[in-house]
Amino acid sequence: MPDHADIYLICGATGAGKTTHAEALALEVSGLRFSIDEWMQRLHNPDKPETDLFEWFYPRVERNWAQMRSVAERLVELNIPAIFDCGLTRKSEREMFDFMEALWEQPDAREMASLNGVRIPA
Repeated sequence: MPDHADIYLICGATGAGKTTHAEALALEVSGLRFSIDEWMQRLHNPDKPETDLFEWFYPRVERNWAQMRSVAERLVELNIPAIFDCGLTRKSEREMFDFMEALWEQPDAREMASLNGVRIPA
């Protein structure tokens, strides 16, 4: 058994199937899925204002991302995979995961076969 778990980032446009894929992956690897949509809905939407949504929205998204990352780092120490179901539409959101570049691994043959050999550019 490895001494650490993996962190998965499932990113894409709205409606691309991120949540469906992330839910299946969480079951497959016995991991915990983090969904920014679910966190925002549960923690903040009941209090959202009717105006100035943009100014209200993004500070909360960024605080949620920071907390999710903190929890995920602890999960990895406990050898529990973390799966992020996210859009990462803003540069500040993507920068929170810059540390992963050093951990990135080339897909193996099985993973490439599941993608029919198609590589998705960064």
